[in-house]
Amino acid sequence: MADEKTTYCKKAATRTESGTLTGTITFAFQDEQKPVVLDMADLNDTITAELAAHGALQKIGDSYASAGGDFKFGRENAQRVIDNLIAGDWRAARAAGERAPTLVLEAVAAVLKISVDGARAKWADFDDETKKAIARDPAVKVEKARIQGERARAELAKKPSTLRAAFQASAS
Repeated sequence: MADEKTTYCKKAATRTESGTLTGTITFAFQDEQKPVVLDMADLNDTITAELAAHGALQKIGDSYASAGGDFKFGRENAQRVIDNLIAGDWRAARAAGERAPTLVLEAVAAVLKISVDGARAKWADFDDETKKAIARDPAVKVEKARIQGERARAELAKKPSTLRAAFQASAS
């Protein structure tokens, strides 16, 4: 099933040889029929603004998706993406020396028995589709769940659960 999801449809924003976006977005389904194409020039200003807002929400949200409750980390990453976008830099790398691992990279490193830095170095070579496929890999999913379980147990050790009290209060 995961393989089907990866190959179902290839999405691409068409670019010139110099890398400039043409405004054409293509969805090429793997049944090899005529692709579905969106020409951004055909959209009115309201829809263009809605798409821009949706994209910004997604891109900035992705920047803190691995924060795991670390609000400082999340806020800093969100602000860095906003600053990069304002500066005209779509794919800016992390600031020099930053080493914040994502949950996926931690899981990949554990599965492959390599360092997180080693996983990060190789990760940088992959395109977005490959990264998504790796994140969906069953071994990576299992390891992510294990890591999240460890973190939840550590959190529980610091702060007791209120679950029992909440259920007992609602049963009264």
